[in-house]
Amino acid sequence: MMLYFILCSLTLCATLFQASLYGLSVRLFFMLEYVLSMMLQLLLFYWHSNEVIIERERLAFALYSCNWFNESKRFKTNLMILKEGIKLPINYTVGPFYAMSLPTFVAILRASYSYFALLRQNQDEKINK
Repeated sequence: MMLYFILCSLTLCATLFQASLYGLSVRLFFMLEYVLSMMLQLLLFYWHSNEVIIERERLAFALYSCNWFNESKRFKTNLMILKEGIKLPINYTVGPFYAMSLPTFVAILRASYSYFALLRQNQDEKINK
């Protein structure tokens, strides 16, 4: 999975770089369509990972919002066990490196754009010499 995310970032950068070399053409349209589909693939993973984190936080709040004080001792015991289990965070990670969340997705896009800008600047310097 980690290799997939690295490859998506590099492919995103390389495709944007290639697309910047072409003028307005049909090929540019297909490259931009490919870049958007790569971004959508990444977004799907990161979006749902972020939703799991958010829903887990909402579940902890919902435990305190229920009418637990009027329930049986067994219910209260089960609620306490569930509450202790929720304390452990759930984070989907890409390898052992970083958590999958929307801020991480934005960071990947920023890094891909930075690499693209660096390649583009290097290409412009070569053309101007």
